[in-house]
Amino acid sequence: MTGLAQKWTERSFIAGNQVLDFLNTQGGDTKARDLERLNTYWDILTWAVAAEVLNVEECGVLGDLAARRPDLAQHCLQELRIQRESLYRLITSTMSGDTPAESDRSSVEMNFRSALQHARLIPGVSQPARWYSVADEAGLSLVQCRLAIAASTLITDVASQNIRQCETCSWLFMDSSATKRRRWCSMAVCGNRAKAQRHYHRNKH
Repeated sequence: MTGLAQKWTERSFIAGNQVLDFLNTQGGDTKARDLERLNTYWDILTWAVAAEVLNVEECGVLGDLAARRPDLAQHCLQELRIQRESLYRLITSTMSGDTPAESDRSSVEMNFRSALQHARLIPGVSQPARWYSVADEAGLSLVQCRLAIAASTLITDVASQNIRQCETCSWLFMDSSATKRRRWCSMAVCGNRAKAQRHYHRNKH
């Protein structure tokens, strides 16, 4: 897992939800989603381990498979990015009270249906039953399948008003604050940047 600590820091996981952290793998310091963090299939694997979507053993299996099938790994990378942006647009449209584009709704639904084809139902005793994608069935699409299932839970079980977008950048997060007035993805980064900008404009005038 060389490079994992440098690539994915604590700030990469500020959303309070695995799926929202996935959506935040695109986007930089502004509202423009112009910084891509998933540039290779290896980036997917290292992020997924850090986010606890995969374990280290699964990462090794998929890494070996990707080395044997680089063409398929590249295809899976492209498909995962498409899945991410469709889901991002669907969630942000819902947050703003708009009707999501039919293409995005259809894409999210199709990803969920496809993921179920490679999933097993794990009965629950003290916890609810859940769908779980397994590597020997999903192959290089394992991360995509697990995130599609997790996304279905997020968008059907979590009220959109509990999801917020940072006032400074494009990142999303669960607002678990008592007042439901959290404004930034990270007070240490975007919060301080916003304060510095206000200070600059006050002194400028």
